[in-house]
Amino acid sequence: MKARKKSKKVSSPAEYWHELLRPVVKKSPGLAKNFLADVRAAKLTFGRRVHCPFLRPYFLSPGDEQRVRRVSETIAAVAERVTTAALNDNSLFAQFHLRPEEERLARLPAGPGPASTASRLDAFLLPDSLKFTEYNGESPAGAGYSETLSDIFRKLPVMEEFAKRYEVHSYPLSAKLLDALIATYVEWGGKTSRPQMAIVDWKEVPTWSEFEILQERFEAMGVPVVLADPRELEFDGKQLAAKGKKIDFVYRRVLINDIVARPTECAALVKAYETGTVCVANNFAARSRT
Repeated sequence: MKARKKSKKVSSPAEYWHELLRPVVKKSPGLAKNFLADVRAAKLTFGRRVHCPFLRPYFLSPGDEQRVRRVSETIAAVAERVTTAALNDNSLFAQFHLRPEEERLARLPAGPGPASTASRLDAFLLPDSLKFTEYNGESPAGAGYSETLSDIFRKLPVMEEFAKRYEVHSYPLSAKLLDALIATYVEWGGKTSRPQMAIVDWKEVPTWSEFEILQERFEAMGVPVVLADPRELEFDGKQLAAKGKKIDFVYRRVLINDIVARPTECAALVKAYETGTVCVANNFAARSRT
């Protein structure tokens, strides 16, 4: 959430939030328990662990937001340039030390569009800098979780009073993500703004709950979505299908490492990609780097 101060009476949004929260918790001791129940009910879990056990959102100032946005967009642009350069320069490509099958997948023609439509930078935001731990350019989670968590915080009783002193803005992350995915599909050559999408990953992954969140939000915006395990995909040489539906676009969340390790189970996805039958984002050249 972004918080812009309306008053100079309090030094930070966090301090004011705590000032408002203490009497509310004292008056309603069940607030924290109800908050955790709401978090679980909204599928904000990684496996069995809730994403946020704290009764306080993370606040960014407008200045911090601009700094994060500028740096993130720069790194994402550089990553795309490096990917393109590596695919055209064997000496540069060799520095990634990919296994033979990883290299084969990375070099398969993906058509127009970015290698990494949706990426995530993991960083520590310090007063004067950003310290990064990972650039996840392959299949990052977070957008659906973060937006849903923001919705829960907006409904807390303390937020109404907090918003009287601070301008509070949260982000339409799922809409932005969907816009980026559809833009990639159209650039690839897709003919509709409402392709049949499949979000593909193993059923047992701890982030499956986010796929359910995104499915609900994407479908509310008019794009049909099926959640599919790679083992549920079928390819007949002409079309990719999942659960009886023809798939136009794959939002890939299954990792390249797993595709390489489990080739038989991922064969339909790889063949559909290899033949250019479906658009896949992020494509097989997109990888995470720490």
